[in-house]
Amino acid sequence: MNTDWDLERDGILLIPDVFDSITCDQLIQKMERLTQENSNHPSVLKSGDSIVYGMRNVTRFWPECSKLISQVLDHSPHARAALTCEAGLVRGLYFDKPPGKSWALPWHRDYTIAVREHRPVPGFVNPTIKAGVPHYEAPAALLETILTFRIHLDDMNAANGALCVVPGSHKSESDQTNDAVTIECARGSVLVMRPLILHASGHNRTESGSHRRILHLECSSTTELPDGLEWNQFLRIDR
Repeated sequence: MNTDWDLERDGILLIPDVFDSITCDQLIQKMERLTQENSNHPSVLKSGDSIVYGMRNVTRFWPECSKLISQVLDHSPHARAALTCEAGLVRGLYFDKPPGKSWALPWHRDYTIAVREHRPVPGFVNPTIKAGVPHYEAPAALLETILTFRIHLDDMNAANGALCVVPGSHKSESDQTNDAVTIECARGSVLVMRPLILHASGHNRTESGSHRRILHLECSSTTELPDGLEWNQFLRIDR
């Protein structure tokens, strides 16, 4: 597990041992309850055979998840320094890759943000609706204020579809992946990343014998969007 990455230079920061195994189990149970209780809501993502592989709009169903960010910041002065005192949680997702019944993502960058409603604002393009929530692709200046916290609820390795990233690619428009690395780490660790970093993930192979569950929480130091545009949710982080 590489903990030498620098958030400014590499666009990633790996923080080990933030959550213990008991807490990880509790978070898994929490997400299982949320997906079961809201199984008919479009926010719950299912495959054709009804296997749950994720959930959008986690903050809508569980706003208290913002407290998890505070715990991460307590473990990392570098992550704390990257967010202002006014920062808030603006989007929450949950991903699960069951062994042998999973999905993969090609190389991409995260451009979208969740907003209250669509309205014409320069620089905000490609409006979409995801699970009932309006989204835009946001300008780079705004995306650079966002930090994504990926809380690993299972051990991460190449066999179960761990994330791959290209360190430093958040500062470049190049799509070259020759320098890609796989984020292998223990459950309870947290990967902090810039949304503009180039990243991908593979399938969880049957032989891995392990789920790959992650809470994906996006925070921004920008409290107000331009020209009357509003975050869909903005949950202030207790620092």
